[in-house]
Amino acid sequence: MNYRKDVGVIPISTFAIVHGEPTPCLNPYEYGVQNNYPAIQSSANGCGRYGDFPGVTQLDNDLSTSIIYDQSWGYKPWYLPGFVGYIGENQQQGYLMAIPRLEINNLSPCLTFNLQTFLDGADSLHSSRQVTTGFVITIIVLLGIAIFPGILCGIYNGLPGVIFVFGVFGLLIAILTIPPAVVTANMNSDIATFQAELSSVTNSKCFVDTDAQQVFTDFIDTVAVADRVVPLWKGYTIGCWVGASVIVVVFVKNYKGWV
Repeated sequence: MNYRKDVGVIPISTFAIVHGEPTPCLNPYEYGVQNNYPAIQSSANGCGRYGDFPGVTQLDNDLSTSIIYDQSWGYKPWYLPGFVGYIGENQQQGYLMAIPRLEINNLSPCLTFNLQTFLDGADSLHSSRQVTTGFVITIIVLLGIAIFPGILCGIYNGLPGVIFVFGVFGLLIAILTIPPAVVTANMNSDIATFQAELSSVTNSKCFVDTDAQQVFTDFIDTVAVADRVVPLWKGYTIGCWVGASVIVVVFVKNYKGWV
């Protein structure tokens, strides 16, 4: 094993058990082609954009059912309906693979890059996406909800009712735009602290394997998209508050004339 101060002990190789075909995927959320049990969360249809690890060695193989059953937790899936039949179909094999450490170029940015910082940045990007998605869905739902009472108020109370309903929902949406604007701005500022370092790693093509290098390229592209989202949230927040304020002012000024 080799040791680096910034990341600790780096194994020369790691071990993995894969099923269906001896191809461990670079993306930990992808799996080689294998028999898919209908209830599993992630279907195993092969390695996608980033391909599989280069230079792997097959150490052993056995029936997938035997490998799973020999695990400490292996007896539990056996009670699932049809599990053994799906996994054991056509005597599917499982493989014990040795995965060597990804080879990097002998360049200064590659040798000094702090991988943990990259992982933290990836977590921040993922959290930013979740925050944005959650609030966007909430705002769309509120807009949809506002339409029905707005129509009813328009029928029974005319224009004042419509303005009142959309004023209330507009103010609520304006309030909801503040958290994602603040959160995404803070998260992206954390990412920006190591963007220059990451760019140097990307430009140096640190990973010899082109599929592995694509991870950094995609990360840079995703950061660029996230950078554009932050001002959009700020602009949307300002627009919502201005719109809600105008509706409130119009309603208050004309309230006595409508009553």
